Amino acid sequence: MSPPDVLPDADRCVEHLKEALRRGELRPGQRLGEESIARALKMGRAPVRIAFERLVCAGLFLRIHRSGTFVRQLSLPEYRDLMEVRALLESHAARLAAGRAEAPVLEELANLATELEALEEGGLTPEAWSELQRLEVAFHTRIAQISGNEVLCQTLDQQNVIRLCFVERRSPLAPARAEVPHRAVVEAIASRDGERAAQTMRRHILSGLQTLLTRTL
Repeated sequence: MSPPDVLPDADRCVEHLKEALRRGELRPGQRLGEESIARALKMGRAPVRIAFERLVCAGLFLRIHRSGTFVRQLSLPEYRDLMEVRALLESHAARLAAGRAEAPVLEELANLATELEALEEGGLTPEAWSELQRLEVAFHTRIAQISGNEVLCQTLDQQNVIRLCFVERRSPLAPARAEVPHRAVVEAIASRDGERAAQTMRRHILSGLQTLLTRTL
């Protein structure tokens, strides 16, 4: 068991590393050093070691015997499997959100959908691509929050970090646009029809996945 005074630093290290993954500062396949991270965060190596273990268990890092710890690099089939599970989880989040979303939240989602559409229609610079990813995560995270299920929120947050490290970073000028737009998801949630919201979200995610697979294979 870890000493109690190590755990707060381990928590802080986990959040720091996850944020670095979200921002693209850590890349798939990159080797990670406990000493450099401990020095950057002004903490001992013990909490960094604990943070690495947690992120290995979460599927974000990979430990290779006698080689070190690396940012996990998914294969395309692994990414496809991840997205299919995400479609199931997010469809349930949308189903729950349909019964709980109030007018101010629906307006917030509609605004995010509009911003996403505008970015998808424009020629994406690397900066605009980063903003598109940020808004995409914000949109889906907000729906998970509205669902009111904390476990669902935590699970989807972990999946968001994994997918941000994969295919979306490969072709920043050619986004995998879903045939079912974000706007349709907002309209389905606003209808307060849980089943419609779930099916629309599922189609939104899987149509985006299919576009990406068609372009990649």
